[in-house]
Amino acid sequence: EWRLSPEAGAMAVGWDAANVGGWWSSSLDDVTARGCLFDDEYVFNADGTFQNVLGDATWLEGWQGVDEGCGAPVAPHDGSNPATWSMDEAAGTLTLNGLGAYLGLSKVTNQGENGVADNNTIVYNYSLSEDGHSMDLTANYPSGVWGFKLKTAESIDADPCADVTCGDWEECSEGTCVEIPNVDLTFNLDMSGATLGEGVFVGGGSLGGPGDNQMTDDDGDGVYTTTLTVATNSSSHYTYLTCGWWDCKENIAGQDCADANNYNDRFLSWGEEDVTVNACFGLCGDGMCSDLTPPAEVNVTFSVDMSGVDTHPEGVYVAGGGFGQDGLLMDDSDGDDVWTVTAPLMENSTHYYKFRNQPSFGTWDGFEDAQGLIDGGCAGGQYNDRFVDTGDS
Repeated sequence: EWRLSPEAGAMAVGWDAANVGGWWSSSLDDVTARGCLFDDEYVFNADGTFQNVLGDATWLEGWQGVDEGCGAPVAPHDGSNPATWSMDEAAGTLTLNGLGAYLGLSKVTNQGENGVADNNTIVYNYSLSEDGHSMDLTANYPSGVWGFKLKTAESIDADPCADVTCGDWEECSEGTCVEIPNVDLTFNLDMSGATLGEGVFVGGGSLGGPGDNQMTDDDGDGVYTTTLTVATNSSSHYTYLTCGWWDCKENIAGQDCADANNYNDRFLSWGEEDVTVNACFGLCGDGMCSDLTPPAEVNVTFSVDMSGVDTHPEGVYVAGGGFGQDGLLMDDSDGDDVWTVTAPLMENSTHYYKFRNQPSFGTWDGFEDAQGLIDGGCAGGQYNDRFVDTGDS
């Protein structure tokens, strides 16, 4: 008998398995606020049958046709249908078969987030602790990866901390709240010359999602600030953004502080002392914009012949890499179906991109097939993008 582990991060979602929690993760407060979910049990019987034991109430969401909150389980996700389970130790997968059977959240299947699973089957990747009382799960779906942390009901019931609620930056040890060693990271971001959007944010890596940490400019000097409390002796990739989504992140591709293998993010490590980071939006270096020298740029003109495919009526984009998920709209004013755009890019550096034949913002739809670029010998980088190496002209 298993339940969601009563801890922060018991449920999380991100864009891939390495970044589960990058978009959202449950908090310690959710253990209480969603208590009707954290007491649900997932029962793996020795005969291969599986049961969702939900009691009188579980957590419900709008996709089930009800208001979000605790309420009576809604069929078919109410444990009323027969189900089975199986594990493939070599592959590290756990499979549930049965209408409405699930682990963690009923909406999560391999096909989406509406509780509808192909063939009534959901496949999870799993890892078990050595003592067999903890299990981490991930479930792939088309837009990303969900993660769940489970514990046996036996270990939760025997835990002296099960009914202990600790404060911020405290954890329970043997029934007593103790402090979690932490430091403050203060980010001061100069937005001189940058175009402001819906706000200014810092995020990415273990610092949170794109809209989690809004920065403020209380004195109106153009420098936005926030302070985050984090565990000591750690590190994280991060980036600055002008809205609460990844397509508004700064473009520092090619600069020395951009990690080309991690979305061109910045990187920060810290020990046991507070850290202050002074930065300029879109520019590497330690200091305000006036303290730094912008890298030299060259104009790069991109042209793509679309005559071999049906061009999307809303146009063609150059996107991906340093251009972001949405990218730059290209122009075909003369109607010859050769689309063109000119962009200033950092000189003497490598820039990755793909052409995009669909402006479905916030998704990766419409991009060129990477396999075609690989076969054609023009793919590079971690996502098999096209690339251009700039010089000084």
